Amino acid sequence: MTCSTCLFFNDSLNECRRNAPIPVGHRQFAQWPRVKETDWCGQYRKAGSATAMEPLEREARDGEFRAGAVAAE
Repeated sequence: MTCSTCLFFNDSLNECRRNAPIPVGHRQFAQWPRVKETDWCGQYRKAGSATAMEPLEREARDGEFRAGAVAAE
């Protein structure tokens, strides 16, 4: 479970596309976070998985994210 096998990894530029681009210093633009192929995080989604795009939902009792849980509307 590393960035190199994650759905959100852009391997051509080593970018994580899970979240929106972030501002860079005092410049007038933003960029995607740069990561290494061997990096990892708690929001990993296996590339090509059927449930890869289901939203994350916060567990009420412990405040942790549950992968694959559909948020209540």
